[in-house]
Amino acid sequence: AKVGSLSPGTGAQFSILPPQNATGNFVKVVQRVPVRIYLDPDDKMVERLKAGWRYGSKRDVEQKISPYLVAWEKLPDEVKGYDRKAVRELPGVLAQEGLVSVLAEPNGRLRLLPPVRPGKVLPWVASADVAAMLIQPTTLNHRLTTPNKLFEAMAAGTPVLAADLPGMRSIVESSGCGRLVDPTDVGAIAATLREMVEAPAEQRAAWSEAGRRAIETTYGWGRQMDALTKVYRGLTGKPW
Repeated sequence: AKVGSLSPGTGAQFSILPPQNATGNFVKVVQRVPVRIYLDPDDKMVERLKAGWRYGSKRDVEQKISPYLVAWEKLPDEVKGYDRKAVRELPGVLAQEGLVSVLAEPNGRLRLLPPVRPGKVLPWVASADVAAMLIQPTTLNHRLTTPNKLFEAMAAGTPVLAADLPGMRSIVESSGCGRLVDPTDVGAIAATLREMVEAPAEQRAAWSEAGRRAIETTYGWGRQMDALTKVYRGLTGKPW
C-alpha cells in the first residue's frame, strides 16, 4: 500500500457547519484528514479491510464474497501467521511509546495476554480484580466517551475504575459499580487502584453486583434496543 494524496485540511474545514465529532467510542478523533491510499490488489490481506464483504468459497466481486473474511479457525495458515506476527510485534510498538521499562521479561509489571474469541471476552474480564478505563481528557470526544469496555466490565461483574469524565461519571455513580479517579493524577490512580484491590470482600461483591444489576435493568441490549428502535420510529415514521 502507498499514500496517493493528502488533503490540505480536515473535512470539517470545508463544511458549511463544521461538526465537533464528539460522539461514538473513544477511539475516534476530533478531526479527520482525508487520505487516499492505494492498495495492492494482489495482496490477499487487502480484502480483509473492505467493508461489506462476506465469506464465500471463492472471490466474487459482484456479490461481494471473499474467501478471506472468515472466522479465525477458518483462516488460511499464512493469514494466521500474519496476525500472530502483529501480536508478537506489539511489545516493540509499546516500547517505542516509552513503555520499555515495564516490559521486562519474567518480572515485568505489564502482561500482554493473547487475543481471545468474542465469546470468551466476558470470562476473561471477570477474572480481573479491577477493570480500569483511564481515558485521558485530551478531546471532547474522550471526555464524553462511554466505551464498550465499561459495559463489558459491568456485565462481567468486575469492579470498575473509570476516569472521572462526564461520559462515564453518571454511569459509574448511578450504578455504584466502582470508583472514579482523575485520569491525569498518577498518584491518585495508584492509591485508588490499591484501595479497590485491597477492599473488603463485601465491598468488592457490592461493586460486582451493582454492575451486573445495572446491565440487566438499564444498559443491557435488551433494554437499550427498545429505546433505540423508538428513536428510529420517531425519525423515520416507520415501524421497527
